[in-house]
Amino acid sequence: MTTTNWAYLIGGGIILLIVVAAMLEAYLKRNSKRRLIDTQPSKQSMRGTEHDPNPVAAAHAKNLRLEKENKRLTRRL
Repeated sequence: MTTTNWAYLIGGGIILLIVVAAMLEAYLKRNSKRRLIDTQPSKQSMRGTEHDPNPVAAAHAKNLRLEKENKRLTRRL
């Protein structure tokens, strides 16, 4: 066999392994469907959660803190 034949044989083997792995994964996951409602959090878990009254102010404060930290770190170099 020539070098190109070996290359085709190895390439075909790799492609065959990928296809077999994909088919095996699809076979193993065939009955694992979930409804969309099951993926969302329940209403009970959301009741006790406190919400930030002003998320913009919190984000602005965080950005100012990060800028100050970055400025302090870049002065050393």
